[in-house]
Amino acid sequence: MMSEFFEKLMEHIDIEEGLAGIRDILLTIYRTGTVSIKNISRTTKIPIPIVSKVVNILVKQDFLTRNEKGVQFWDRSMQFIEKFFGFYGYGIEKCPVCKGRPIAISPRMDILFKYLNPIFERRPQVNTVYDQSKGTVETSIQRTLYFYETGAIEGKEVLFIGDDDFTSVALSLLYLIFFPEEPKLIPKSITVIDIDERILKEIKTVFSNHNLEVRCINYNLKDPVPKELLHKFDTIITDPPYSLPGLTLFLSRAISMLNRNKKLDLGQNIFLSYAHRSSETTLKIQKALIEMGLAVMEITPSFNKYEGSEILGNITQLFHLKTTSKTSPSISASQQFVEKFYTGETHPYIRKYQCKLCQHVITVGPDKEFETIELLKGNKCPKCGKSKTFTLIEKNLESID
Repeated sequence: MMSEFFEKLMEHIDIEEGLAGIRDILLTIYRTGTVSIKNISRTTKIPIPIVSKVVNILVKQDFLTRNEKGVQFWDRSMQFIEKFFGFYGYGIEKCPVCKGRPIAISPRMDILFKYLNPIFERRPQVNTVYDQSKGTVETSIQRTLYFYETGAIEGKEVLFIGDDDFTSVALSLLYLIFFPEEPKLIPKSITVIDIDERILKEIKTVFSNHNLEVRCINYNLKDPVPKELLHKFDTIITDPPYSLPGLTLFLSRAISMLNRNKKLDLGQNIFLSYAHRSSETTLKIQKALIEMGLAVMEITPSFNKYEGSEILGNITQLFHLKTTSKTSPSISASQQFVEKFYTGETHPYIRKYQCKLCQHVITVGPDKEFETIELLKGNKCPKCGKSKTFTLIEKNLESID
């Protein structure tokens, strides 16, 4: 009878993790008592829309109950899952200082927050066409400290493949926690490549304001690698679109841009930020890394936090990769890449928004007047020309030929 309950539940939910994923959701609620959808997603690494669908069904079936703090079990349903899954006890608290991360933020970092907070507030608005999502100031600082701790930046030619987070800026100001009166780059050099000219322009301005040097290059990774970027860098940092083709392309380009003296340059560093995925997709990710000859030195779950990114619960993991004698790109440096890899390309949604001022309905999506809600807000309502506030009223997945 109990197994039938979950079998029927599975019929209504397309969850890649299967029954194990539902178990993880229920276990998180069981151990927490009362918990929000977002925190369930952060703990289970299951996207918020899937968690929300599971919870909504279970609330509708009177298996869970909602209150202002989140969801929780009824006593009878708690007894039910204790019997079915064998759940027992309650959660164990993480360290309140480091929160499970390898780098803790101390008062010594206050000077970095002082400089970076106003800079990060001026970052360009995200362009979801390129799957942009702004990392928090704290995340950029922790990334920078982690890079430093691993010995991957001192005296190194450092390359950022995409940097809408402005982590390159945090890295450039790292000297402040050591010798604040002596401005200097700790890396030998910092280069940023990005498809978005707005990002590059603002990064250049910030570096110039602090009398620091940066090289910014507008480059679409689908194109063959320019000669000026081939085999030039010691450490590479990237946060690619969260699709396997995107992962493969970004890492292939990173490998092609690393110095490749096989005697001197083994064990070079690549720092990869990537979404938490199901075990099946994680296996494909690991296979891609192995095929490119990259060694995984460390994976830190929930390292990166982002503004927005609600689908992913605002968090992703950080991979520390190193090159080996077997390292080789899956996509050659001279190859033009034609496969789709941005979310808008692989899962294009058509959305309808209603202007809160005049009630006009605007269709947003591929091949429409406004491809993203960010572009719509930037241009105001096309009918009244005044409002930048819209309500999502419909969302449909467009079919792909």
